[in-house]
Amino acid sequence: MKIPYRNGVRIIGDILFIINDFGSEGINITQLLRKANMSYNRLSQLSRQLITAGLIEEKNEDGKHLYLITQRGREYLDKYQRFKEITNSFGLEL
Repeated sequence: MKIPYRNGVRIIGDILFIINDFGSEGINITQLLRKANMSYNRLSQLSRQLITAGLIEEKNEDGKHLYLITQRGREYLDKYQRFKEITNSFGLEL
């Protein structure tokens, strides 16, 4: 079975959807690594970019690093979802 290639836009969308699903509780790096199916180095690099862009925030709670989606990240997800629907309507996939 061939695993479809994920481009950068889709990977960011996947990460944001995963973090969003955990709501105000946040998600730790181990859970995010497993759910996003990514290497630690790649996810660390992307998470820094997403934090800098204001799409996610990192919170330290009881010695744990948790990631939470920001309002800006939710806006990105909304626009990403609409773009995905448009591409699908033309028979294309992200």
